[in-house]
Amino acid sequence: RAEALLIVPENVKQIEAGYLAFNGELDRQKLPHCPFPLVFYFLKFDPDFGERELRKAFATGPCYDIGRAFDSLGGFAMSPALERLAIEHLMSGIVPIKRGAAEVLGKYGSPGARQPLWDAMEYFRSWWKDREDDLRKPVGREGVSLERALIAALGKAGSWILDEPEL
Repeated sequence: RAEALLIVPENVKQIEAGYLAFNGELDRQKLPHCPFPLVFYFLKFDPDFGERELRKAFATGPCYDIGRAFDSLGGFAMSPALERLAIEHLMSGIVPIKRGAAEVLGKYGSPGARQPLWDAMEYFRSWWKDREDDLRKPVGREGVSLERALIAALGKAGSWILDEPEL
């Protein structure tokens, strides 16, 4: 029965009400929570609500990584709203958010995600220019992880193929 509710868009308001009640109880008990994987459903079937919930998740430390949260759901969870938000968050000041956005866009983004990923890579390279040695230090670990995610997103994307000069 619960599975049927999740895949039927007409029930989105009912699912949102349950989600909000459940999160209210977690808040009352001062327990941490992240909206994954339901936020992907909301982004698909009620983009305004989904966007608000994803932005709230990004505002809390434990909910940064949409890339890992997305892994178990595959392409089913992708939506135009998620792509738009992932592109926007490629320039986040929080590296795990950027890395997760790059992972999602590389695996499931449309061809429209290609240029924003290039722009994020160019920004990364300019940020670390003349400080490459810092990437080998603990302070640079997140940067290395982001660079790898950007390279994989661009080079192994599902919606485009890079030609030799781009590679």
